[in-house]
Amino acid sequence: MDPLITHWARTVMDPATATDDTIVCCTSENGQPVALILSPEERRRLARELLTPAGGVPRLLPGGRRIVHRRRLTTHR
Repeated sequence: MDPLITHWARTVMDPATATDDTIVCCTSENGQPVALILSPEERRRLARELLTPAGGVPRLLPGGRRIVHRRRLTTHR
């Protein structure tokens, strides 16, 4: 089976409570809406993967701001 290629539609529906799922709105290549549903644990894992730089890549945000991690709290400086 071929994978469904999707692109992030720049919309995220945050959970109402800490145990609710997060819905990431996407669009397929043919324009069909797609919802990526993440449990709280899946959301944390994805965030960790996205915030961990590849080897040799500096941990910077656009504009040169750094990402600082302290006791599970991520701040932007």
